[in-house]
Amino acid sequence: MDGTVSFYAATLRPLGATVTFYGGGVTEGRFGLPALVDLAPALGTPWLDLYGDLDHRFHCNDRPSVFNPADAKDAWQRTLDWFDGHLADGQ
Repeated sequence: MDGTVSFYAATLRPLGATVTFYGGGVTEGRFGLPALVDLAPALGTPWLDLYGDLDHRFHCNDRPSVFNPADAKDAWQRTLDWFDGHLADGQ
């Protein structure tokens, strides 16, 4: 849900940057919100969405059957790099 909400927030107001993992709700709305593809034209924030090749829960270490440490580390580094590239110091 957090990825959908952060994307939705980025369509309502300009944020410095946003990152979502997994990408649920892209083509079908969830949680009472429209599909992200329908909201995309209103996106006014740099957005990065990270997907796992084998499973959408690759970053959840509470689920050992799907957690992928190498992919999680890569996604986290991409997240930090994205924020470093889009957010000024102190934001």
